[in-house]
Amino acid sequence: MIHVFDHPLGFREPIPAGDDEVPVFSFGANMSRASLRSRGVAVSDKEPVKATLEDYELVFNSAPVRTVAYEGHYGNIRPKEGSKVHGVVVWFPRVGLEELDKREGPSYDRRWSVVVPYDASLQPLPSMVYIQTQSFPSVSILEDGLPGRRYLMTLVTGADRVGLSSRWVEHLRTLPYRSFEQFDWDADRRLKEQLLRREYTPEEVVATHDGSVETLLVSLLGVVILLPTDLREAELNVFKSFEDLTIPTAVRVAYEPPPTDILLLTPEQRGFVETILCSFLRFPGAQLMGHLPDYRSFWSSL
Repeated sequence: MIHVFDHPLGFREPIPAGDDEVPVFSFGANMSRASLRSRGVAVSDKEPVKATLEDYELVFNSAPVRTVAYEGHYGNIRPKEGSKVHGVVVWFPRVGLEELDKREGPSYDRRWSVVVPYDASLQPLPSMVYIQTQSFPSVSILEDGLPGRRYLMTLVTGADRVGLSSRWVEHLRTLPYRSFEQFDWDADRRLKEQLLRREYTPEEVVATHDGSVETLLVSLLGVVILLPTDLREAELNVFKSFEDLTIPTAVRVAYEPPPTDILLLTPEQRGFVETILCSFLRFPGAQLMGHLPDYRSFWSSL
């Protein structure tokens, strides 16, 4: 059982000196080494080990706070006698683990546990696991909810591709989730008027990304949105790093081929991007400012 106690944000249990590669039990989006490497996380060449974490259950109770790009709750584990969570043990060099810590965020602890390999010839394996054990009102709170469709499908696809138990994969497939949102311009006349009131060039949007002005404009599916500048640093850095957010958002649908043409998104990619657009427009302080010249390519009904 993982030892839990109140602690500050970003708690990491120590790693014994001399351990150059650290085993981490992954039950979600970090099961694929290829995916980890594509995100800039260094991973060992050591073959991952399929395993279970006994007396825990998979839940979706990590609710992000003040997040612009909200899609749903994220995966977590919590004690439940008789249950088990399936996943894989992946080994990371120290530098890879440091990067993974950053990507998991400060609300998840990294703690030692023991997992049971699928292979009965192997001994129980000490492994680190990421777990959120308490709420942090400034970052993430513990609250049962539903995962977004993209997030859950990432777990399903990852579990299937690494060869986890077919019963576990089927269990994941049957879990409820938040469906993608569709944006209906005709449902809100005010938003449609805001969309059409001004045309921006891509250069005007990008000009707000260097911090020289007190505004932040982003574009998504041809829509230009003004966002507050007092956002969490991680999101702010992403928004300022890309001229347009359509492709970078669609790429997060990792179970689909990466998009190469902004106008040829798959239905899954389009559904996720539209969901994020809806989230942007609901965020406190966000304003719909206008459109890019090619906006009709994304919204043929306008």
